[in-house]
Amino acid sequence: NIIGAVLTNPAQFNIVIDSKFEEPDYLSWNGVFVKEPKQDANGNYLITSAYELNWLAMQTRGEQPGTTRAAG
Repeated sequence: NIIGAVLTNPAQFNIVIDSKFEEPDYLSWNGVFVKEPKQDANGNYLITSAYELNWLAMQTRGEQPGTTRAAG
């Protein structure tokens, strides 16, 4: 998003097309979308999305990719 007086002031923008833009950064784990969250220097998980929260919940329950679990 470009915010400001774009129509009234001259501006120059550089647009970069990321070849991986449309590749999802999450995976489906038995019907539930998950993404492994990043950790800070102290080993704390930094949860920034529902996908990352799903990953943490499944790890907490001891589930691994390939286990059977109903989506929900």
